[in-house]
Amino acid sequence: MWVWLLLIVPSFCVGLVCGWISRTPISAIVSAALPWFGLLGALIYTVYFTPHDGGGATMWMVAQVVGGTVAAACGFAGFVLIKQIKWVNK
Repeated sequence: MWVWLLLIVPSFCVGLVCGWISRTPISAIVSAALPWFGLLGALIYTVYFTPHDGGGATMWMVAQVVGGTVAAACGFAGFVLIKQIKWVNK
């Protein structure tokens, strides 16, 4: 449960910041891509640079597909929310 909150809340905040600061059309892509690449960096660091307890296959690619998609969706949702709020307040 806590792991999902640690994934969703920062991703949503990245989307909010991207929507608040940027006025370019590419900021929607950036709001989804930054959380995705952030999770990818964290997974690659964990898999390749931290000590490994035992043998067996790692599931970091599956974690990236599922978690990266959730992170990107939350980032984009934060972007859309802040753009809607800014549009209503104009």
